[in-house]
Amino acid sequence: MTGFHTSESEDAGRGAVEATDSVADAAHAVAAQETGDEPNGPFKAIPSGLHHHLRPFFTDIREEVVRAIKTEIPEYARPTDDTYMQVVQRGVEHALQGFLERMAQPDTDWEPVKETYRRIGRGEADEGRSLDSFQSALRLGARVTWRRINALVDAELLPRNVLAAFGEALFLHLDEMAAATTAGYTEARLHRAGELQQRRARLLDLLTADPPASAEAISELAHTAGWPVPRALAVVAIDRGPRPAAAARPIVPPEFLARFDVRPAVLVVPDPEGPGRARAVSGALHGLRTAMAPTVALHEGARSLRWASEALELVRRGILPDRACI
Repeated sequence: MTGFHTSESEDAGRGAVEATDSVADAAHAVAAQETGDEPNGPFKAIPSGLHHHLRPFFTDIREEVVRAIKTEIPEYARPTDDTYMQVVQRGVEHALQGFLERMAQPDTDWEPVKETYRRIGRGEADEGRSLDSFQSALRLGARVTWRRINALVDAELLPRNVLAAFGEALFLHLDEMAAATTAGYTEARLHRAGELQQRRARLLDLLTADPPASAEAISELAHTAGWPVPRALAVVAIDRGPRPAAAARPIVPPEFLARFDVRPAVLVVPDPEGPGRARAVSGALHGLRTAMAPTVALHEGARSLRWASEALELVRRGILPDRACI
């Protein structure tokens, strides 16, 4: 890759954001009553005053739920790390307390509890954990609670006719907690992805700045952007035509830095003469009109960008020929 290379055609499609898991199937564990489409219908079907009878048992239920989660879900079975158990204990406490409050007042404002679970979801994302374990904990908590309520009925401490309404309300509550957690988790993941993209765009600007940035500044920003600092680089100028920046963009390997919101669009290729780099650039930009500058040292990004931009302009004017990229 010591010379200029050019090509031309349509944009490639963009990948979609990975979908998160849900626990909606848990709601089918109990036979539902006819409550219509009203969100709090199952809670309104629960006999009045049942929450008073249940409240004395909820401390034991909470402790059993926490023990079961710690025992059955490896992610939370870490005796030397209290972080995981603090999350689950807080979650169990809010889940059971919120459930009792909804039983007592079916029309109560559920948003504060939902916000608690959105925060938990955001916290799981910020810690870099999958949401699978937390959602497994929610499902396990619902099963333990359901089992304990059945035991109370069998011991004739609760009337049997409360089971159907209680079960439907319990699993509706579970679904809504899971949905709130997933919403918070997804929000945090998207926010982090946006921040990372902004850092990578700033890094590209830093690498192509004139006068060049210091090696320390580049190294620091590269670290926060998750980009290994190479020994050399090459800049590719890309002609995307008159289409707006929001149009479909090429999918480039994660080790490349790209900006498609400028004209010409710019791609920074680290260690461009390394194994497989030529194929990676060709595959990512296949069919697009591009001009790739020669390999330069890390501090010469501005020169590489200037060469690539000038070459692309010469191609547009027909002075340099188009030919297959790389």
